[in-house]
Amino acid sequence: MLLLAAITVAHAMNEITPHTAFEDLVTVSEGTIPTRHLGAALGSSGSPSQNGEREMRANDFLQELASVRRPVVLTGLGINGKNYDLERLESWTMDNVRWSKGGEKTVFAIRTPKSGEEGRDGVLRTEGWHDVSPTTRVLTPEADGSNMLHGVEMKRFVESDGGGEGGLMYWTADLWSTSGDLVRRVESWWRDFIVRDDIGMDDVPEEVHVPMVWLSHRGVTAQTHYDKSHNYFVQLYGEKKIKLFAPSYGRFMYSYPSLHAGRKQSMIGMRDYLDLAKFPNSTDLVAYEVTLKAGEALYIPPYWWHYISTGEDSAAMSVSVVSPSWEEAWLAKAMHHPMPLGMLQDSKVGRKLGIQAVLVQVISRLESLGSPEIFSNWVYNDRWANLYPDLAPKLGGECFVGAEASEAAAIMKKTEENEDLMRGLIDAAKEVAGIVGDDMVLQGIRTTFMADYIESLAAWAVGGDGEEVGRFIVDCLRVENAEVEYNGKPVMVEGDVLGGGGGEL
Repeated sequence: MLLLAAITVAHAMNEITPHTAFEDLVTVSEGTIPTRHLGAALGSSGSPSQNGEREMRANDFLQELASVRRPVVLTGLGINGKNYDLERLESWTMDNVRWSKGGEKTVFAIRTPKSGEEGRDGVLRTEGWHDVSPTTRVLTPEADGSNMLHGVEMKRFVESDGGGEGGLMYWTADLWSTSGDLVRRVESWWRDFIVRDDIGMDDVPEEVHVPMVWLSHRGVTAQTHYDKSHNYFVQLYGEKKIKLFAPSYGRFMYSYPSLHAGRKQSMIGMRDYLDLAKFPNSTDLVAYEVTLKAGEALYIPPYWWHYISTGEDSAAMSVSVVSPSWEEAWLAKAMHHPMPLGMLQDSKVGRKLGIQAVLVQVISRLESLGSPEIFSNWVYNDRWANLYPDLAPKLGGECFVGAEASEAAAIMKKTEENEDLMRGLIDAAKEVAGIVGDDMVLQGIRTTFMADYIESLAAWAVGGDGEEVGRFIVDCLRVENAEVEYNGKPVMVEGDVLGGGGGEL
């Protein structure tokens, strides 16, 4: 029986040497969570006339597992009355994918350096900045995109197995872009793994549920990351070793900013040497670990961090059935909530004043985040400090300096009697805080979302320059807490925070 074992990072600092990889500091504990055998759960018998009922029960069972939002390993997928038959598919996959009809279809692959090549280890990472709009910059996988291979044939991927100029590769496509034979074999069962959350739509189109095929050469690793969606991860061929971290551990993950192409990905390399100077809180991480074999599946809940490594014995193939989650849809309402900035949006200083006021109000209403100052400092230290090491000496000043300070004072004077503007901003902040603070949103997910929210609004306010965003996060949100209720007469308050800081709103 396959067990999903709890693991924790070793805390004994005397075990850490300059050449100790972070992955090697992870130890297996005695705690385990059970594996579920799908055939046993549904019953292994059934006549053909019962097939329809059994199919419905399979999806109901998988839906129920997903409702708990805990990882689960599934075995026994080749049950009677269902056409999973993954053992037969395993023997077919790598032998036939080279020649099967449709195997020449092309999509893209991500090329990673071979193990040992220039100190790299086959880990998929993202680096470098590039412009995506006049006001926003994000980081991408290498500025020239050289690690992206477009038009890679599935059979070419399988045959190369990491050899030749292509190096190690991670190949992905939706199911319908792959081999016709693979489509026919997976088409009969992948919908059983759909999770149907309430995402605020009466008729959810089937295309929002996507079966993705993943091929990886032996030893290739996907860096620790999270997804907002449900993920039933079905292993078809080979093995994958997976570490899973609950959303609450996101605060120790040192994730890239949401403006970065590595967004939703940790900066900590599991195969890298542990750098406690850069990642001092990483020793607080606790995870679950599982080795997923062909014919087994793993449920990965929304916002759970996961690190996936392909076994060293062979390449691997997986199908990942992705479904939108309630958390993703619910929090999108907050992310896209309109902000009635009025005249404030006409200038950069006005935008900074307005966004500063909104963020101070939102964070102050979310008691679990501490205060605007406490939370913004965590966002900077976790996501920005390692990317901008030269920025730290410049922080700790006022939000507006020089000419900006004079302009900010003039704008604040103009808006002092504008009750409609102030009331609109405070009401919008209250609505956003109500969505994010909903009891159904786990604290770990709330923390991650609010970090993204701060970065998104800050980038819009200052124009997207990375250093300016970092300065805004620290210097413009350095407020203990705003008074979060007003008595019908919004007023300007002391300090340089519009509608925030002390005083009565």
